[in-house]
Amino acid sequence: MPRKRFQDPAINKDKYFGKLSDKARLLFRGLIDIADDEGFIQGDPLFLRSEIFPYDDLSCDEVKKLRDEVEKSKQESPMIILYSVQNQTEVEEYIQLPKWWNYQPLPDYPIPSKIVNLLLDNRVLISKGTVNTHRSLARKYSFNKQRNALRNRKGTGKEQEGNE
Repeated sequence: MPRKRFQDPAINKDKYFGKLSDKARLLFRGLIDIADDEGFIQGDPLFLRSEIFPYDDLSCDEVKKLRDEVEKSKQESPMIILYSVQNQTEVEEYIQLPKWWNYQPLPDYPIPSKIVNLLLDNRVLISKGTVNTHRSLARKYSFNKQRNALRNRKGTGKEQEGNE
């Protein structure tokens, strides 16, 4: 179940965010709301439509176009990264919010992402937009590594406020 998330108001001033259509902006903000504790989301347009646009009359194709608009909006530092994983019977799509840890505080009781583990297992990983190997994904988005770094940065009280 998604948690209450922090939405940084600075995103409104981002020139790439500003160039998105209104519904693509709403989709991006909705992705933040439904992401797991590591910034990963199912990328299936049907799932996104049901979670982010439950009362809108949008087709899955329209949601896919919005998702692709957000993905292509900022190539040098993408807002989202779309992964396709070849399963035995179908291709599953997942979204990663690459700047997740810059804006989201570590929850008191974090739940490790099931999607990261799925991306790191032995299935074939195809990344659209940018190329990430299993090893670089594991190194860059290791839950324990991020959790420990955030805990160290968080501090324990007033005695550490002057050290930052």
